[in-house]
Amino acid sequence: DSIKALVETQMKVEHKINSVYAGVPEPSEAELRAFYEQNKERFTTGEQVRIAHIVKYVNWQTDEDTALEAITQARKEIDGGAPFEAVVGKHTDCADNGGDLGYVTRGQLVEEFEDVAFNLSVGQVSDVFRSRFGFHIVKLYDRRPPEVPPLQAIRGQIVDQVKEQKREQALGDFLDSLRSKATVKEA
Repeated sequence: DSIKALVETQMKVEHKINSVYAGVPEPSEAELRAFYEQNKERFTTGEQVRIAHIVKYVNWQTDEDTALEAITQARKEIDGGAPFEAVVGKHTDCADNGGDLGYVTRGQLVEEFEDVAFNLSVGQVSDVFRSRFGFHIVKLYDRRPPEVPPLQAIRGQIVDQVKEQKREQALGDFLDSLRSKATVKEA
């Protein structure tokens, strides 16, 4: 019987919360624009680089010396004038998309890899370097600076965030009004 009463109380509370939320108006264009302007740094994308890599994994199948020898040979071919893309197909353990990893931002890759990739110039090919996965050579194809997407591009995201803020405010106001009307009796 107490469980039934608890469930009924919980359902009443949920119904009341939903009715408070239902009374929250949609955000206006001015509210959306103000939120966007005040929070631009939250929407700024970090610097992006488009890179491809040649990798020789070091694992139970390939020891460190064998992997280093193979990737050193790949680097010699690049130094000898072979196109990076041709060397990828011939030497990498990860030939998907010609080794092209697309655009990446900091935080997506292991630190050793990012330290090299983000310090290359466009068109530059790195020296051989080691990560916890094995040995790599990276080529930088393009670099995009940090940017703030236009409001229209992230409009849905902003609408959701402003709605949530308005709901929280409405619920807080409702709870404050209940508290101000409540009387506390000492036991």
